[in-house]
Amino acid sequence: MLYFFQLHKFVSVKLNKVIGSPVNPKSILLVDNNEKFLHSAVRFLSTDVGFAVVGWAFNADEAFKKIEKFKPDLVLLDINLPDKKSFEMIKIIKSGDHVPRVVLTSFNDEVQYNEGAEVYGADGYVAKTDFCNQIEKIINKLFEN
Repeated sequence: MLYFFQLHKFVSVKLNKVIGSPVNPKSILLVDNNEKFLHSAVRFLSTDVGFAVVGWAFNADEAFKKIEKFKPDLVLLDINLPDKKSFEMIKIIKSGDHVPRVVLTSFNDEVQYNEGAEVYGADGYVAKTDFCNQIEKIINKLFEN
């Protein structure tokens, strides 16, 4: 956990590194049934002016409704949702009218998840244990022009 002075320094650094445009930030929908991770990810992503967290969902049904409503640029999708397999969700998300990029997340840091993400149509994978260190790089790579 970051202490106040570390957090202040971290936020200052993050605000100086704009990924998206502050006028047109990349919109992100988070889908995860782990409430602690979800809230931590929202807080972390909200420190970057190039990101706009437009919503979050705890299950697949809620996620599909919010994707339709918010039309996010990126969906961060937990591999282990209780009501639907994430790989099935990717197929449905990618077959819609609005096709966001999809990055899978999991507490497992195994190569098989990264490879599986590509096979099933995800645009990337990030281990939750390395989220803060890797997500910015992954998003930058996804939205390079």
